[in-house]
Amino acid sequence: MPRKTTGAASISPNRAIALEDFVRIYQLVYYSTSLVAPLDGGGRKDIENILGAAKSLNGKLHVTGALTFNEFYFAQVLEGPYEAVKTVFGGILRDRRHTNVTVLQEGWVEARDFSQWAMAYVGDETSLNVISGNLQLKDILSEPRAGAAMALIEMMRFWLLGHP
Repeated sequence: MPRKTTGAASISPNRAIALEDFVRIYQLVYYSTSLVAPLDGGGRKDIENILGAAKSLNGKLHVTGALTFNEFYFAQVLEGPYEAVKTVFGGILRDRRHTNVTVLQEGWVEARDFSQWAMAYVGDETSLNVISGNLQLKDILSEPRAGAAMALIEMMRFWLLGHP
């Protein structure tokens, strides 16, 4: 059976069409100073609320990403259509559970790093230390911005995809 074509692009009839077939992916990586109590001090409920709201909104806007948290910082990766990522990030900027939001990196990427998750929770720093050789979030964030963003994405992907 010949392949169907639409304009200049050809699409195999055996492959599902994905949003990425039509939309470029924008990625934004940031960290912020947490104003949330540590997990053992009541912060767990705040994290659950953040994740619940993020999964709901991100799913509607086709945004994916990952979040990590310790008693000092939030760090997050957002990826999806440009306007959707900017909409989500605008809400993040207004959230009173953190301050000093610092963008480490943003721009167009060829593919999503966290395509399976509307918002993955990478874990608290205690979990991350066990699997990352005690590499701490504060150490990653002390690198130059582009290096910190790349290290953060790699750590998150390792935890989500390589964690037993």
